[in-house]
Amino acid sequence: MSDSWLEPNLLALTERSPAVAKAIASAPDIAVYTGLAQSRTGLDVPLYADGHGAHSLYDPLREASRWVDQIQGEVFPVFLGLGGGYRVREFLRRNPFSSCAVVEAGISALRSLLSLVDLTDLLRDERVSLIPSPESENLREGLTGFYLPALQGGITVIPPGGTWPTPQDPLLARFGETLAEALGGITADYSVQAHFGRLWLRNFWANIKEASRGFDLPPLDRTRTALIAAAGPSLERAVREIRERRDEYCVFATDTAYGTLVSLGILPEFLVSIDAQYLSAYHGSGGIRRETVTALELCGNPELGRRARSFGGRILYFSGNHPLSRLASSRFALPEADTSSGTVTLAAEALARSLGYASILTLGADFAYTGGKPYARGTYLADRFGCTSKRLSPQEGAYTALMFRTETRRSLSPAGDITYHTD
Repeated sequence: MSDSWLEPNLLALTERSPAVAKAIASAPDIAVYTGLAQSRTGLDVPLYADGHGAHSLYDPLREASRWVDQIQGEVFPVFLGLGGGYRVREFLRRNPFSSCAVVEAGISALRSLLSLVDLTDLLRDERVSLIPSPESENLREGLTGFYLPALQGGITVIPPGGTWPTPQDPLLARFGETLAEALGGITADYSVQAHFGRLWLRNFWANIKEASRGFDLPPLDRTRTALIAAAGPSLERAVREIRERRDEYCVFATDTAYGTLVSLGILPEFLVSIDAQYLSAYHGSGGIRRETVTALELCGNPELGRRARSFGGRILYFSGNHPLSRLASSRFALPEADTSSGTVTLAAEALARSLGYASILTLGADFAYTGGKPYARGTYLADRFGCTSKRLSPQEGAYTALMFRTETRRSLSPAGDITYHTD
């Protein structure tokens, strides 16, 4: 097989998907596509190994137009098989502001196709997501960022031409299942974004007004270790060490851990919060000491800032990963912190680094229900559950309900310990 187009195609693909291009370059040379035939209208048509064409051998453009005619309304098309690219080009010609995905039968199939046909225009086109194979993980990765349910509605699958791949191929037979698996993850992400999007936007405008007034940080001793205090149950065991070495630490308490530390006689220098939801206001229900700087992400719940001010405290607004936060940080002198994990513990660590701390220690970051509960004592949850607990519905029952509020999976360690997992 001639490789006359392989290098130009790979160079074009490298501009957008270097990892896929690298995988294709090192893939075995299997003749999934074996050559070209010329249609009656003079266009090249890739041929499969069984001799069938990937498009009409009479008029590929007319065939492509008929397929695109079937794409009605606001949908996101997923083309099975790239072939000569005629259907994809026709869709983009008619819908210049839309995007689509193309699924190939595998890396080797892509290599043999890219060796035959000039597809550099589509490989460079940012509207096209090239998915190397119809496996679930590839589908999810290829669709994420391209498929936006709020704008594009549902997905429509455009079947392959010819015999791509053979009807007996297990990948094609399971395509509906694997696509559903991939869409399940995307749908979950989208539902979270839809829920938080309104909160983030509302909170941003409330907070930016306060942030625009400016703020001067108190003097910071960056020779000390920034201690990130998370609210896991192990924080209770760490309190003794914090007390003994208090002068060595600048304590960045996560919002959930703040009440625990204060109740145990440790006054943090910083309280860090990124949560947009109304529940985050409960972190200040016990009061926020005026000596503590409340570090609030610009899209965090503004009520926490209001409570801190009502106690005479100071507010340090910082920029997370929300686009509006990043825009604000380019206009105002705001610290930046990576909040992409959605976890306040990691955000607090990133903020400490942004403020110039080189030595960082994290305590209480269990990320698990150790000892049968999710948080150390002294958090707002302990107060809420404690006030409502009864003999027949104790605190332990409330914590268990919190743990099992969504479907769980169970795994068993060699020692016989049970661990529960959720999506």
